[in-house]
Amino acid sequence: YRGFADIWNVAVLNGSVFFRASNRIFIYEDNAVSVFSGSHWRFMGVCNGIAVAQDAASGLLRYDNGRWIPWITSGELPAEDLYTGLLPVDKETSLLVTMDAGLFRLSGERATRLQSAFIDQVKSERIYAATRVNDKLIALATSLGGCYIVTNEGEFVHRFARADGLQNNNVLSVFRDQDKNLWL
Repeated sequence: YRGFADIWNVAVLNGSVFFRASNRIFIYEDNAVSVFSGSHWRFMGVCNGIAVAQDAASGLLRYDNGRWIPWITSGELPAEDLYTGLLPVDKETSLLVTMDAGLFRLSGERATRLQSAFIDQVKSERIYAATRVNDKLIALATSLGGCYIVTNEGEFVHRFARADGLQNNNVLSVFRDQDKNLWL
């Protein structure tokens, strides 16, 4: 397969390795590589034992027994918005982060918008990435406002910004290492 240029992210689930390019997802499992085409693969992640991907035409899909199938079939999920993170809340619920539409609780096959005045304000700052700080806190990296630490309910806790020593407020990635340090 020569028709791809960049691998945008890699995820691992139960020994299978998922590689996302814009036009293909490659999955290495059982000593073989499977290739899945899409209109445009926009996001991929693993959460609560499920591999999930966003295709521009097909929406949010989950990987199940060698194929990508629709995952969220009801609720308030905006299909046109770019998804930028998927975080566990508990064993049955995930939090889907979008670039411009805020955060959504995913439970079963349903999406519900996280009702939070603070998240409604932050979503205009373009949320590029998210990670868990701990069981109760989330870090949201934005391209305009720095990095915000919020609760699972979307309440403000702290902000890291240029005034705190960042070079600028354009934070495109956030990562928590094995020693629980937060990298921006």
